[in-house]
Amino acid sequence: MIARRLREILTYYDSEPTEVLQGLIWLVFFPIVLLSEMTGPVTYLVAPSMFIGWLAIYAAAKSCIKTRLYTSFAYGLLSLIAAYVFISNGGLKVHATNWGWVVICISAISNIKRVRQKYLKEMSPSVIDRVLEEDEESEVEQTIERMYRDDMLKKIEELQRENIELRFKIADLQTKNEE
Repeated sequence: MIARRLREILTYYDSEPTEVLQGLIWLVFFPIVLLSEMTGPVTYLVAPSMFIGWLAIYAAAKSCIKTRLYTSFAYGLLSLIAAYVFISNGGLKVHATNWGWVVICISAISNIKRVRQKYLKEMSPSVIDRVLEEDEESEVEQTIERMYRDDMLKKIEELQRENIELRFKIADLQTKNEE
């Protein structure tokens, strides 16, 4: 029960708080931790990290779903790189805080799924909605066609009765004329 509810929350609930948190992680915390623990070529990750962090906060604040989607892909990729860098620098046994980067990585990747689902929902109507709309339209069209067909059949029956009656009258008139 709890696992199902947590999966529902992580899948369908709004992702903006997580996006803001990811933005703060990449804007503030990652550069501080990276620069305090490492030196050398990995420090080139600081500038992209700060940019992606700022962009994540900006996109969540502006509610631009397209930018949020691209940003979620960016910090998802950055989180994979960061987890790799910290794990390869000493592994999970040397620094217990490296487990935190694995958790951040999982959070970032799961957030990609949520933002993508929201993007697909907002940018295009769902297939089910389109099918239901088409069914409703086709039902209305079918109902109208049935009404016209029923009206036409009634009109044809009336005209056939009138035709038969007129033929009987013509036949009666011809017999009276012959007498």
